Amino acid sequence: MIVKEYVIPYRYGETVDFGFLGDIHYDAINCKRTKVKQDIQYLVEKQIKVFGMGDYWEAMTPDDFRYNTENFQPQYRHINPDRAVSLMIREMKNLLNPLGDNLLGLLTGNHENTLKQRHKIDMQWQLCNALQEQDEDEIKERHPLDLGYNCACRMKFVQVDESGNRQKTNVMTFKLWHGAACPATRETRMTKLIKHSKHFLSDLHVVGHWHDLHFDDRLDHLYLQNRGALKLRTTRRYYGMSGSYYLGHMEGVDGYVDQKDYSPAELGMLMIRVNPETREMERIKKEK
Repeated sequence: MIVKEYVIPYRYGETVDFGFLGDIHYDAINCKRTKVKQDIQYLVEKQIKVFGMGDYWEAMTPDDFRYNTENFQPQYRHINPDRAVSLMIREMKNLLNPLGDNLLGLLTGNHENTLKQRHKIDMQWQLCNALQEQDEDEIKERHPLDLGYNCACRMKFVQVDESGNRQKTNVMTFKLWHGAACPATRETRMTKLIKHSKHFLSDLHVVGHWHDLHFDDRLDHLYLQNRGALKLRTTRRYYGMSGSYYLGHMEGVDGYVDQKDYSPAELGMLMIRVNPETREMERIKKEK
């Protein structure tokens, strides 16, 4: 598991917004590219901090059982794989570059992992380095933007005064996982996510991969006070599925979503608002 630490300054009474952007599948004919661009523009305008959740492309080759040239964007259908990879990296870099320092990191997805394992093509490294180029003497095994497939994030919310002086620090934990397999219904997905989270206590668990957009909170743990009158203290934990931009059941397209008859998904990304003082979170939606 990759562990990252982030320092987020804020003023007393302020909240901090986060977006979880993934399962874009930008080279697929099913990708709603216009909505991707609109949502990223919204993130830029609102200065929302962003985690990438993986599967930025289909990135498939003919040895993949889901491969079908008709299901790619036209510019990818009849070019060599090396040229296709270069084009994918360039397009995604141009898409994500405007986020600047608000892009906190990128999970890798199963599509990127499969390409790396089968063909030794590391699109995750190429994308990270295109967004934040490393000098030769700085190159390490893992790029600073690379969060791996499963990442624990220590979020240090530092309260500062008007002069920028630190007042106090509130620490929360975000657990980000690209996901695996795909339970058939939202109910079973939530059950799997909650079960998956039992072995790692954190304030927020977010999963991608399942092409679902949902946010929930549970009072998972009850504690008896150590002394004094009988009191119960509850710990609230939050769970999210980060969404997708892959339109399944698209007219005229016979893709793997149609073949497996997955349920239709709400397109978009999960955005949440965090109150560092109360540790409360809520889902936020784009303003019309």
